[in-house]
Amino acid sequence: MDHTKLTTTKCQPRLVRASGSRPPHKAGLTTPISGNILIYILGAIFLMGMLIVALKGSFQEGTGIDPEKTALLVGQVQRYGAELERGVRYVQQNGYSESDIRFAHPNASSAYGLITDIPKRQVFDPTGGGVEWRAPPAGSPSTPTPWFFSGRPIIMGVGRNCSTGGQTDCTELVAILHNVTRDFCIQLNKNVGIENPSGVPPVEASGVEMTTVFNGVFNYATNIDVVGLTPTLYKHEGCVGLADSFLYYRALIVR
Repeated sequence: MDHTKLTTTKCQPRLVRASGSRPPHKAGLTTPISGNILIYILGAIFLMGMLIVALKGSFQEGTGIDPEKTALLVGQVQRYGAELERGVRYVQQNGYSESDIRFAHPNASSAYGLITDIPKRQVFDPTGGGVEWRAPPAGSPSTPTPWFFSGRPIIMGVGRNCSTGGQTDCTELVAILHNVTRDFCIQLNKNVGIENPSGVPPVEASGVEMTTVFNGVFNYATNIDVVGLTPTLYKHEGCVGLADSFLYYRALIVR
């Protein structure tokens, strides 16, 4: 006769949750949704504050571009000035005289002539000076201003320092960028070692002629110097204040 082992199972009561009811809240736990919403709110407040500060700085009277951007713009202009100077030397190495040099380009003033006129003497032609024609970087001039090339000024203290006008063998070949900003002018002078008296760019003493573009003729018009002369002595590159603007210059040929 087989004996079957009988086992008993203890029945436990089962809790049945009513439809639509919420599980019991466990102490010490928070829902993640509320925490995320708080983070979003704090982030939005922070970004709004940063926006207000930026707008205030942009529209505050008397403020300009930040010093880092100014230094960047000055560096770009100085490097391009050096490229122009090298381009002039390349043209001379091609066998052309200083009076043969030309700055023609389709984007430049027609007064400079045509770039197809003996390309090897053209600073902006690949077979000549090999310099890429570029407009001044935005923000360097306060108003859009093209490069100006002149054979009429004498930079006092550089090359042959002619004390009187009319001596065409003393004038320099100069690249000029007019209407640069005051901050630009100050930073550039710091870079080249020109004093900014009382934190202001030195004032040019005699005015700079900027109507006759260089077309091979060196013809004295004015000096580039400042009151007292000393700040710009022996500087072939600098920045000076005019009556109502500021001007950057770089000698491409010192004569």
